[in-house]
Amino acid sequence: DAPHLAAASPSAIRLNGKAIERPAKKRAAQSNTAASIVLRYYEKERDYQIGLQRHGPRLTHDRETQLELPACLSAVAAQRLTSLNWLQQIRTKARSVRVSAFSRSPPKVGQFQAESTEKITEIEYLKGCVRVTGQGWLDVESAPSAVADPGRDVSAPDVAAGQTLLQLVDLPAMAEPMPSQPVLGVVAAGTGEGWRKARLAVREGAALTELGRTAPPGSIGWLLSSLPAHSSHLVDSENRVMVRVHHPSMDFPAGSGDPLNPNAPIIHVAGELFKYGVSEQVGPLDFRLTKLVRGCFGSEGKIALHPADTALCILSPETMTQFNSIGLAFGDSVSIEAYGIGDTLPVAASLANVGLAIRPLPPCHLNVKFDSGQNMQISWMRRSRLDRGWRDYADLPIDEPQLIFDVQIESGPTLLATIQLQSENLEISNATIGSWGLSSGAPLTISVQQRGAYAVSVTTTLSIVLP
Repeated sequence: DAPHLAAASPSAIRLNGKAIERPAKKRAAQSNTAASIVLRYYEKERDYQIGLQRHGPRLTHDRETQLELPACLSAVAAQRLTSLNWLQQIRTKARSVRVSAFSRSPPKVGQFQAESTEKITEIEYLKGCVRVTGQGWLDVESAPSAVADPGRDVSAPDVAAGQTLLQLVDLPAMAEPMPSQPVLGVVAAGTGEGWRKARLAVREGAALTELGRTAPPGSIGWLLSSLPAHSSHLVDSENRVMVRVHHPSMDFPAGSGDPLNPNAPIIHVAGELFKYGVSEQVGPLDFRLTKLVRGCFGSEGKIALHPADTALCILSPETMTQFNSIGLAFGDSVSIEAYGIGDTLPVAASLANVGLAIRPLPPCHLNVKFDSGQNMQISWMRRSRLDRGWRDYADLPIDEPQLIFDVQIESGPTLLATIQLQSENLEISNATIGSWGLSSGAPLTISVQQRGAYAVSVTTTLSIVLP
């Protein structure tokens, strides 16, 4: 006799007086399957360029399975393979559970279920019933034929890469958070327009440490004529920088006309950083730069007469690779090597005494005056390592843990006083000056340095005579 079935609840039935689960068919949740499958391969119809075929019900969905196949296929074969992978995934993810009483021998693992193409993979024997789990199997021969589009042929010009050009820059603090190690900037390009990138490594004796790849090609050129020195406190409207680049793909932006603009282009030449306001192209490879601001970002110590043929480059976040954690300390030397597709030997560039990003800038506006009691009043102003742009009626935030200044007073080769203080002014009493034993008109040299967390600034000096 057939077993007596009676409804017990929505999730269970009663079989011969015992409650068991209702017959059900379960499949994997949709979130467990990819929205689409993407296959990348080499396309024979498009001169063996990389091709892509996609299959799935939600082709624009973010959740997709990506397959990399290093083989040469036609678009039709690749699309068929993609669709087969998709169908196999759907069938493999499917699971069914059937509960029934049996009056004959139960099915066995490996058999196909009579009512479907699912192959039995697991049988669980329960009291009075069995639970059968099946897995779908794909019939490859019965899969529909694929139709595919090979896509558009992307032609790439055959342009020579040339040799790698490499510029290594000791960068200042360009953005917050403030760095705690020297920051290096690498700008690279090629002598040919076909150059793309090069591999970088830092050399320590005989050892090389991989640093990754360069940024996209930058603009690198050289001075066609010498660039005289100029004050860093005034806009240089006299000098006109004539620059030549290596090929037409390199460009110097036109500029906004104002070199004090925070977004004005930055040029690196022999350690000096300067901004320009106007760039004019005067030849296929030649540019004229005017309205200059010299010695920017604390590089006024590198202002000098830069002779013709000195290399220079534009510092841009898009074309410059920065390294701020390669284990350098203030004052260290570093050597970087680059190797591009057109190089027979690595191209090397070196820097000595790095640390512009962590060294306090020298104090400015050093002033000395004597009051009515002949007491010496010395004052100065600190500077921030990070150039946040001009802010009227606002002090720069302190970029060091605390303000510490070292002051030295000398007369010729004689050191008269050494003082360390935490303010930007100092008073020397008339009695102390008298104890130095100097006569009226004696020369004095006052030097001030700021002491930072990682280094000491360059010295700011002022020479006076005793009244």
